[in-house]
Amino acid sequence: MVAFLFFISFWGVFAAFGGSDYQANTLTLKQEAPIEFTENSKLQYPSDAELIHTSYSSWGANVGTDIIIKVADIDSFIEIATKRYEFYEMTMDFPNNNREYLGYGFNPFQETLNPPFCLETKTMKVKPRYYQVTRKLTDPENFCGKREVYYSQLERETELSIIMVILPKEGLVWLNRSDWF
Repeated sequence: MVAFLFFISFWGVFAAFGGSDYQANTLTLKQEAPIEFTENSKLQYPSDAELIHTSYSSWGANVGTDIIIKVADIDSFIEIATKRYEFYEMTMDFPNNNREYLGYGFNPFQETLNPPFCLETKTMKVKPRYYQVTRKLTDPENFCGKREVYYSQLERETELSIIMVILPKEGLVWLNRSDWF
């Protein structure tokens, strides 16, 4: 009986922390995106927003969610967001963000579970539970490479990081929530 309980305990820990998954633009994620955006950013989801990308990543116990929207009136959104949060104007070179390039002495994306954007591959192998599957990767348009952005870390705790990046020329807003275990 003790051996059985030990096996079940080990299996439970492995099931909770041993898998990986990536899902993008599923119907459920698309439906939840406006609510997630509002809850995580504490800003109202813009009425003129077009959902470009939404995804969920899990790597063991670490989880990341990404929402990218295109806002027609980006200037009004920037005005509202900068009243609530402090933003830094900087250059983002996604996915090549590093200290040397940014020149700010820190990597603002260090505590972010970055989505698999801007990679040379178009698929990724993940193991949600017991079997390996291949997921399709998509890159949001006008997101990769060097871009002038407004960056803010909306929330920073030991096991939680929420960032917002506004790409004003492209009219895009990227909201990332990373939960670390």
